[in-house]
Amino acid sequence: MRKKINLLTKFHPLHVFFACVIMLFFACSTDNVAKNHSFHSAKSAAFTYVGRFDFSDENGPKVWAPGAYIKVDFHGSYCAIKIKDENKFYTHYNYIHVVIDDTIIRRFKLSKTENTIVIGKHFSQQKHHLIICKDTESDIGFIQFKGVYCRKISKIKKRAAIEFIGDSITCGNGSDLSRVNCEDGKWFDQHNAFMSYGAILARRLKREWILSSVSGIGLTRSCCGNELTMPQCYQYISFKPTSELYPIKKEHPDIVCVTLGQNDGLQKASIYVSAYLKFLAQLRKVHPTAQFILCTSPMAKEKLRNHLKNCIQRVVKIAKNRGEQKLAMFSYSKTYGKGCLSHPTVEEHLKIAQELLHFIKAKNLIQLN
Repeated sequence: MRKKINLLTKFHPLHVFFACVIMLFFACSTDNVAKNHSFHSAKSAAFTYVGRFDFSDENGPKVWAPGAYIKVDFHGSYCAIKIKDENKFYTHYNYIHVVIDDTIIRRFKLSKTENTIVIGKHFSQQKHHLIICKDTESDIGFIQFKGVYCRKISKIKKRAAIEFIGDSITCGNGSDLSRVNCEDGKWFDQHNAFMSYGAILARRLKREWILSSVSGIGLTRSCCGNELTMPQCYQYISFKPTSELYPIKKEHPDIVCVTLGQNDGLQKASIYVSAYLKFLAQLRKVHPTAQFILCTSPMAKEKLRNHLKNCIQRVVKIAKNRGEQKLAMFSYSKTYGKGCLSHPTVEEHLKIAQELLHFIKAKNLIQLN
């Protein structure tokens, strides 16, 4: 039997009645875009973009990275979004989350290359908060945001951010079984970056989230056909050397969480530690003031978890002896892996986020608003 996940009650304590009323107005449709509503192009300064967006086309910023999102306030009763899907290999369509007024409305799969999606026609006339988040990762292809139809839009202030560097776990791969079982559909049908532990944690800390993550990626070696390691692809906008360099320095996260090692496996400690120290030096150049948290894998079983913990402790000790101060190590307490291919489920991502939240608060690693 397909497992049902109530994302609304799991994620945010808002009134269920309010959410249900809004959902009645949500329609995935390309029809009847109201003529008396203005089109606000993606180049408008009112839109806030979070994540690795490519702005070479100001009328249609593209993004490959999972969890990247656009946010804006729209005014009035009507709103529709215009968005393009790369339609990679003519079979791969991205999933996105559409969120209104901080209530999860719907996660759905884009159905064509050019999509106009009516979010609602009967909202109250007041201002409404809109987020459009890419749920699937870079290998599924880009989405290109074109703009929104509504009466008026206004900007939402961008907050401080937390960056999460990792592999498929950080992507939210294999986590969402609410629509497609693990045995059915395509390999990306269970992706849910919006409900990944990083995005959940950032929202709880009232921060933006940036997911720099690729399935199968490792620090010293990768798996599943991925020939690159994270240090080799981190600087590229789509995590591939064939793409443009991403100006990482423009992002200013106050915390950077690194969760790499699941795909390295029981790598020789000296090799793993050496590679980690080099990657830390690479990261410190682009994030000179950030607090780094080096994490074990929440998916790792006990033997690998202990190995990663010992290696990361060595990394922290050596780095601090070299003068690094804003550096901490965190080890998860257990193995999370009830989702597809032993990945954490959405429900487990909530628990992973809670573990990391307790650690951050206990160590006073962040200034809370």
